[in-house]
Amino acid sequence: WDVFRDKLAELDWYELVEDGGLDNSVLLVEKMILWIADFVVPHKIIVVKSNDRPWFNENLPELLKEKHELYKIDCRFKTTSSAANSRRASHDFEKACKAAKKEYFLKLSAEMNSSSKLWWRQ
Repeated sequence: WDVFRDKLAELDWYELVEDGGLDNSVLLVEKMILWIADFVVPHKIIVVKSNDRPWFNENLPELLKEKHELYKIDCRFKTTSSAANSRRASHDFEKACKAAKKEYFLKLSAEMNSSSKLWWRQ
């Protein structure tokens, strides 16, 4: 937000709006704010897959990928260390899944207890 504020402060707003009428000035100010926001605010693409569970948070895909990679390594080399790494990754993933499920359902329960309006949303 500091960069956004700095960029807004750098702009000479009086010079920007002095020549146009009220409507044009409002449009110019709006366009400049949006342009600066587009320039400084980071963009993140979020991909939601159709088979993702609602409790499947942003940490779990990384753990799942690590689990699969270590399993492939274990299948290929079949050493005790690769088996231990695969089991550890699998255990970490299952533990994180349980924690994510618990957190999701506790949050959902708290939301449902706070407002009956949420019961009927689609």
